[in-house]
Amino acid sequence: DAVVSKNKLKAYEFLYKELKSGKDPHYLLAMTAYGFRSRANKFSLEELKSAFGKLLEMDTLSKNGAINLVDTLFEFVIV
Repeated sequence: DAVVSKNKLKAYEFLYKELKSGKDPHYLLAMTAYGFRSRANKFSLEELKSAFGKLLEMDTLSKNGAINLVDTLFEFVIV
C-alpha cells in the first residue's frame, strides 16, 4: 500500500521489516503488483504501464539471476 501510495519512507521501512522477518522477496514483489492492480483506477494508463513494466522486468531478471531482487525492490520503492 505504501508503494502504491507513493509514501517512500513508509514503503522503505515496511520492506525492510518484512525482509528482516524472513518474507520472500518474490512474495513482496507479487504483493506490490497486487497493490497496483487493486488500485488501478488511481493511476493513468502510462503510470500503470510503467509500474507493471518495471515489476515484470524485476521478476524476469531476478529469476534469471541477473539482478539481486532485494536491492532492486529497495530501488523501486525509493525512486
